[in-house]
Amino acid sequence: MDREPVAAALAPNGKLLVVANHLHSDRADAERVAARVSLIDTATGKLLKHLQLPNGSGLLNDVAISADGRYACVTHVLARFQLPTTQVERGWINSNALTLIGLDTLTVLNTVLLDNAESGAANPWTCGWSPDGATLFVTHAGTHEVSLIDFSGLLARLAQLPANLEDRLTADYTTGSRVKSDVPNDLAFLTGLRERIKLNGKGPRAAVAKGSRLYVASFFSDTLEIVDLQRSQTPILLQSRLTADLPMSENRRGEFLFNDASLCFQDGRAAPVAIR
Repeated sequence: MDREPVAAALAPNGKLLVVANHLHSDRADAERVAARVSLIDTATGKLLKHLQLPNGSGLLNDVAISADGRYACVTHVLARFQLPTTQVERGWINSNALTLIGLDTLTVLNTVLLDNAESGAANPWTCGWSPDGATLFVTHAGTHEVSLIDFSGLLARLAQLPANLEDRLTADYTTGSRVKSDVPNDLAFLTGLRERIKLNGKGPRAAVAKGSRLYVASFFSDTLEIVDLQRSQTPILLQSRLTADLPMSENRRGEFLFNDASLCFQDGRAAPVAIR
């Protein structure tokens, strides 16, 4: 196993365990520094392979598998340590990302950025699918939001991109990506496919989809919110506090401020990222 396995998901057939490793395990001064996802054969208990995420990937928080067992997703930060620290706008230093894995081929399909050009989506935490597989959701613990992504639309947009410019496939010119390798640097790739919903709670770190509803629990506010996945009504259907309204301790307040990207430039472009 790699360094600090932090989350795991079991395939529906029970044969494959996908493990997200929080940090990279190699030297920090190497040319390539990135955390990996481990794939384990549950029948033998042996490691099948490590999947390398894009250079700069780290601070993985969650991994989930689609109901049909064909895909996995993992949330993480994508650091641009190979660039000079002369600009913090537009993800120049840190981006927030989601990597999609194909479990049929046991390969990384691609990595999409969750930020917008002028607004970060700091600390992506929980990810998963609606029961019908139509919506891919991601909570943003730093900006107190949830993203709802049209999953079939995402797959179609990824499939339209050629591996090389010479390949005669139709590219989607509504984004800045011309080839597949452009996607992890494209802040516009999810345009038209994703809705960002602002939550009332602070620090959404857990979410479960049931039917047409998404139940989101926020760590710092001790609240539970219900989000309408069909968006046929107002996005937030219900908010409920789970505990009494107790004053926040000094330590807890410090942790909250450290993880609150709304206090930082462009909602977390240059913010410290969540630690455990």
